[in-house]
Amino acid sequence: MHRALDNFDIVSEVFEHVPSDPSQHLDLSDRYTLAQAARVCRVFSDPALNVLWRHLFNPLPLFRLFTPLQQTQRRHDREYWTDGDISEYNLAQFQPIRPANTLN
Repeated sequence: MHRALDNFDIVSEVFEHVPSDPSQHLDLSDRYTLAQAARVCRVFSDPALNVLWRHLFNPLPLFRLFTPLQQTQRRHDREYWTDGDISEYNLAQFQPIRPANTLN
């Protein structure tokens, strides 16, 4: 592996340029590219996920980390709810997802 790939800042900068149009939300192709890159290796995982999470177009993926959501079947309104409390297990699953470059 090239030494540049050992540098978190360089790899992060590369993934910052994945969005086709940086002024817009990620399109489906960009999200797919980042998700695939995050699965390639540990070096790519955190930088790709950081960009992916930063460009969320709604909070549903965050809520789904904690508990399964139910959705109404109405055509125009979307309402979501949970079937209970957030379990300790689901809360623990969220911990590894925080950005790699945080201090804690």
